[in-house]
Amino acid sequence: MTLSPVTTIRPAIESDLEAVVAAYNAGISERIATLETRLRTPADIAGWLTDGRPFLVAEHEGRVLGWARAGFYSDRCVYEGVGEHAVYVHPAARGHGLGRAHLIELCAESERHGLYNSPAACPPTTNPVASRTARPGLRRSVSNAVTASSTGNGKTASS
Repeated sequence: MTLSPVTTIRPAIESDLEAVVAAYNAGISERIATLETRLRTPADIAGWLTDGRPFLVAEHEGRVLGWARAGFYSDRCVYEGVGEHAVYVHPAARGHGLGRAHLIELCAESERHGLYNSPAACPPTTNPVASRTARPGLRRSVSNAVTASSTGNGKTASS
């Protein structure tokens, strides 16, 4: 599959949930990018549409191929501005930069929501995921966080 410029990253809507769950459950089943073990249903994630946190999908030719979401890392005041992110791409759409594009858009959207840092919670065997975040446009801090390099506010979870 070749992704063209008509691939759009946009806020998720209710009709996207089936495709979001398909990509999520593929990642859960593969056990390479999550600590989750229970497969999800659209009802399980429907609350993501209304919880006020960034929730994006990538649409290509009318099909949702992946999703990204950021949530608050902790309700403790010392973690104000720190979010936790998830990015999932349907297996048939992997290897075309969609995950990276999603992460960059999610960083921008997260900053609009007051989140400036997002630690990755990946299993230690997920080296491909970690290496994808160490590319132009993204930077890693010593706290295993990923932020958009364009933010320029100099904040990290370790500062």
